Amino acid sequence: MRDGIAETYLLNSRNLKFYKKNKKAHQTHYRENIVKLTKYAYTTYANLEQFDLPKVDENLIKMKSFADVILSRESVRDYSDKPITLKELSTLLFYSAGVKRMEPTRKRTAPSGGNLNSVDLYFFNTNIKDLPKGFYFYDFMVHKIILIEKGDFKEKISEEILYQPELSDAAILFIFISKFERLRSKYGPRALRITHIDCGALYQNIHIVAESMNFGSCAIGGVIETEIEKLLDIDGVDNFVLLAQTVGNKK
Repeated sequence: MRDGIAETYLLNSRNLKFYKKNKKAHQTHYRENIVKLTKYAYTTYANLEQFDLPKVDENLIKMKSFADVILSRESVRDYSDKPITLKELSTLLFYSAGVKRMEPTRKRTAPSGGNLNSVDLYFFNTNIKDLPKGFYFYDFMVHKIILIEKGDFKEKISEEILYQPELSDAAILFIFISKFERLRSKYGPRALRITHIDCGALYQNIHIVAESMNFGSCAIGGVIETEIEKLLDIDGVDNFVLLAQTVGNKK
């Protein structure tokens, strides 16, 4: 049985032949305001506590063969109580979502539609060594983490956020937030398709890097979005929860 709402959206967000035949219509994607938006398409928290991350250590990448990483990749739901170190966190974040160059245009390790960085990366720290427990934001522009709210969220994750409470044993719970309004200004109705594509690319990067570092990882669709929205004070429309993902040491 088809879902009327989902079907209506899919039918009304398809590419049209009109845009292929009418180049002028397609060029609206490159208006001056859109080009400027690309330059400033990132989130910052100027007034919150920042934490510097250690230098990235490529030696923490244990598996050198891409084929080995792909073939060993699987969803992991059982985690040990061994903490992740700050250097491991730094390496994981950079190779998954960092900036690899700024000129001539900013390029990250994860792609995004129109280079608009439509997905922001947050995480709960439940077992990272030498880092206060809390809810953090990854600022990819400066490779730092921002403390959004301090506290031990493990019980809240288990009881109020995840459908699968056992996943709260992971050292890190990433939360992917769509900055939908950025994409909508350029792509209109197709923006919803694109932000989910961006999320998938970022998620897979994290999963592959985590696996290459001998960490376990698992994507989680069973998230109570409203709990995250309250924590971030977002409306669930212009900015909304896309996905969650665990990372931790395997049992």
